[in-house]
Amino acid sequence: MPTVTARSAALGLGLAAVAVFAATVAAVWPFTVDDAFITLRYARNLAAGHGPTFNAGLPPVEGCTAFLWMVLLALPHLLGLDAPSCAKLAGVAALLATLGATALLAFELSAFLPRGQRALPAAAAALILAAWAPSAVHAVSGMETALFSFLLVLLALLCARRLGRPAAPGVRGLALTALLLGLTRPEGNLAAAAALLATLGLSPHGARAPLARAA
Repeated sequence: MPTVTARSAALGLGLAAVAVFAATVAAVWPFTVDDAFITLRYARNLAAGHGPTFNAGLPPVEGCTAFLWMVLLALPHLLGLDAPSCAKLAGVAALLATLGATALLAFELSAFLPRGQRALPAAAAALILAAWAPSAVHAVSGMETALFSFLLVLLALLCARRLGRPAAPGVRGLALTALLLGLTRPEGNLAAAAALLATLGLSPHGARAPLARAA
């Protein structure tokens, strides 16, 4: 009975997280950070064949630090879609993925609990993040923040799983996530390096070589 109650409570918290996030996103949807249009302009010039530049035809100026986000935002320009709206939708999708990754990370870190009770802290973690108003604001801002958050939490999740199951496959996915994190924002390289080094140092000696090669 306690397991059923915990799962029911976790389901309720999970549904509440989605509902709260949806309501907050609807409330702040018109908001867009003005800096998002810098990346959108770089993306438009990239899609038009001018390369990653702010002013087409002039000497290139490095003003876009979110390389991966710029490449992704070039796609709506190529397809003739409304790029700001696509940036918002992509941000919302990334934040929803962050909620899921946060729940999985909390589930992974609560391994000391009986398995039937681990869903409760996982759902609670997702609800806390969803209820934090800036989560929705960052999701609709047009910036790369939501994507960066997702990759950061995903990297933490993959590192935790690697340490919990050193012999399991998945080192390439972990290394790829670290790479994408660094391509999204420059400081992502520092976070990726710290996570990889910590995971290597805490892993059993025989499990270090595969991760080192992938990294």
